[in-house]
Amino acid sequence: MDAIVDTYNSGSSNAAVSVMTSDNLKSYSSSKASYSMNAAGLYLPPWLAYYDLVGGSPAGGYQSVLSSMDNDKANELIDRDGGMDMLNSWLSAHDYNETRFGHLYGDVNASENGYNNTTSSDDAAKMLTQLIAKGEDGLLSYNVTSDGVVVPDGATVHAHRGMGVGDAYDYFMVVSSGSKKVVVVVLTEGQTKEQAASLTSNVLKQVWQKMFVSGK
Repeated sequence: MDAIVDTYNSGSSNAAVSVMTSDNLKSYSSSKASYSMNAAGLYLPPWLAYYDLVGGSPAGGYQSVLSSMDNDKANELIDRDGGMDMLNSWLSAHDYNETRFGHLYGDVNASENGYNNTTSSDDAAKMLTQLIAKGEDGLLSYNVTSDGVVVPDGATVHAHRGMGVGDAYDYFMVVSSGSKKVVVVVLTEGQTKEQAASLTSNVLKQVWQKMFVSGK
C-alpha cells in the first residue's frame, strides 16, 4: 500500500490513506495519515456529536446530512449540538485531535479567509467506524464511480466525497461484502480529480484483494 500512496506525495501534492476494520482496529495508515489536512465532505462530526450531547440519532429530520450532504441541515445540526465551540470541544474530548471546524458548511468566504475545517484520515476513519457501530453507514450514498473511481466487482461502497476546499479531494468510504465492513479514507491536497480517483481505485483494489478475497 505504501508503494501506491507514496507516488502521490511530492512537492505540494499530498495524499493520506487510512484503513480500519469495523471494530476500530487500524489495518493501514499511510505516512501522512495523522496529519491535519483540509477537510471537504466530512459531515460526520455534527452527526456523531448529536448522539453524545442529545442522546439519540438525529436521523428523523436530518437524514439528508448523510444521504445527500445537505449543508443547511448540517449547519442546523451544529446549532443543535450547541454551536461551533461546543462541536470543537466534543472533538477534543473524543481524541479527534486533528479535526477542527473553522467555518460552517458552505461558507466559502470564511474558508477563503483562512478559517479552515481540518481532519486527518485516521480521525475520519475512526468516525466512520462509529457510524457503523450505530448502524447508519448505509445512509452514505455518494456514487464514487461517477468520479471515475473503480469499485471492485462484488464490493458495495457507501461513501461521501468532498472537493474544492483548500485544493482538497476526499473520499470517506465503507466497503462491504455481506456482513463484513472495512473503512477506507482517502484525503488529497493538490491532486486533480483524475489523480484522486486513480489513487482511490488502487487503494480499493488492494483492500478488496487483501481483506476480502484473501481474507475470507
